Amino acid sequence: MLDSFSIKKNIKNEVNEYVDSFISFYDAYKKKFLENINSSNKELRTAIESGDFDIVLRAAVNIGDLDIVNSLLKIYAVQDNIASNRNEVLYLAAQNGNLAIVNRLLEFYAVRSIIAIDNNKVFRAAAQNGHMNVCIRLLDFSDVQDLVLISDDAADKNFRSIIQERKESRRAIAEKPGNRPISVNYLVKSFKDQLITHDSQGILPKLKSLSDAELKNLHELLGKFLDNDESVQESLSAILSLSNQEVEAFIKSRKDFYGESRFLALRDFSYHEHIYKDAAELINTLAKHPQLAFADKIYYLVSQPASQPASQPASQPASQPASQPASQPASQPASQPVCGRSKKKYL
Repeated sequence: MLDSFSIKKNIKNEVNEYVDSFISFYDAYKKKFLENINSSNKELRTAIESGDFDIVLRAAVNIGDLDIVNSLLKIYAVQDNIASNRNEVLYLAAQNGNLAIVNRLLEFYAVRSIIAIDNNKVFRAAAQNGHMNVCIRLLDFSDVQDLVLISDDAADKNFRSIIQERKESRRAIAEKPGNRPISVNYLVKSFKDQLITHDSQGILPKLKSLSDAELKNLHELLGKFLDNDESVQESLSAILSLSNQEVEAFIKSRKDFYGESRFLALRDFSYHEHIYKDAAELINTLAKHPQLAFADKIYYLVSQPASQPASQPASQPASQPASQPASQPASQPASQPVCGRSKKKYL
């Protein structure tokens, strides 16, 4: 019998606010779930009874039960293994033509990052089973497109035509006069504006929450960074790194703001002399190496005495540093030449 203890044990005692609610949900669905599983599959039935969530997720995808998939994906241990076995879960969803589940799985970066693994096996599974709606969705991703374009498979001819038509359509949409302004600099600025102060995960709140010892360490690291010491890059990134959830939320908000077609139309543009395939790649790069995007702001903030950011009153607006160094005007942080040189160097 599935109980609270066995579930918590199976997710390695991970503290998870969804566990208790999922227990009752799982019990309610278990009878329905088991009825949809081949009774001869004893291993799978045992896994369902014992709460082996990874196997249960694959079974839920196989029978196309989005409710159970959504509930399982609230558990961190399941999220951590979402792309295991070379994206097996996405492969099953594509093979079965379940677009709703495919879209749900594509919300996870781990799934998208290997979407074209094994010579486009996920796309091939959808194409071979005639699931055009899934194929069209997968063609939104450049890694899938690239393999289709170089494929010798005669069946891909129609898909190549679709890709070409999309490119022309997106270019027309992106270049249409009167649309909301969209450019690499505008995109990066909005990224900085949103994430510099975003709740407890932004750059500024992180700096304010550091202890005196951590701030002093950051001062030293930044000094080496400004002196072009590449050895400190990993340490700085660890202190200032932004979570995947923050970045995913930003990318989603930009797609909603511009419209997904215009957002996806941004391809092969440059930022500080580095070419990026698309806007999402740029944002993910800046998030993984925040000193590149925020070098000027970080320099300004930590050029104050080490104890000041940590001791700022709670009412201080997040976007305003508590004090300014006498020699550095607040309106000109970007004029520090060493910051600009460092950003260019590491991109």
